[in-house]
Amino acid sequence: MKTLTVDVETSPMLVKAHQLRTNYINHKQIVKDKALMSFAAKWQDKKSFIYRDVDHHGLVEMCEHVACLLDEADLVVHYYGDNFDVPMIRSQLQVMGIDQPSSFRTVDLYKVVKKNFHLASYSLAYVCKYFGLKHQKGERLTDLPMTDKEWASNRKYNIGDVKATEELFALMLPFTPPQPQNALRNKDVMTCGRCGSIDLERRGYKVLNQSIYQQYQCRACKGWLRDTKATERIHTVGVT
Repeated sequence: MKTLTVDVETSPMLVKAHQLRTNYINHKQIVKDKALMSFAAKWQDKKSFIYRDVDHHGLVEMCEHVACLLDEADLVVHYYGDNFDVPMIRSQLQVMGIDQPSSFRTVDLYKVVKKNFHLASYSLAYVCKYFGLKHQKGERLTDLPMTDKEWASNRKYNIGDVKATEELFALMLPFTPPQPQNALRNKDVMTCGRCGSIDLERRGYKVLNQSIYQQYQCRACKGWLRDTKATERIHTVGVT
């Protein structure tokens, strides 16, 4: 299974405002909309990072490249990407007339962390600090045009987010949804749907409303899974 971690940076909107303390800005006040400024990505089984920005590669090449990466990926990992990164990429591709990538599964670690942990903040920087992970050291700059030094800082920041997201994904693996591609890796052997390991330990039973299933824990990623075939099943249901 091809797993891609991705993160995008965007330029800010340019708007007209009548005063500094503006609580609401109408869409008619937008002078220039936000747009993709750069993206960074990394394949799970590769060591190198992929980076493109509008200054060094051009908007068209950058968008075509990220579209190709998403088209090739089976699983895309990101942080708050279901609400921001992926829709932002799709919007930019649509406006530019670039073909959309084929469908892919996503794991939004923002949703995973927020569902399973109670934290003071759910920003990527704070989550990494809370769990003892390193985060980016670059500086996020969004005011175009930028100098070469500022673009270098943006590159470091963008890649830093991808690195932190990938490390967080490894830590959060037991809490992520199982992926069928992993389970199908060894068809004749029961396989962990999260990490693909076959080192599973029987750990009691999963009891549902009408069925009981054998339960397992993966010794590699510590995730939990169960059989798809019930060991026991009831054949009557109470009604009111």
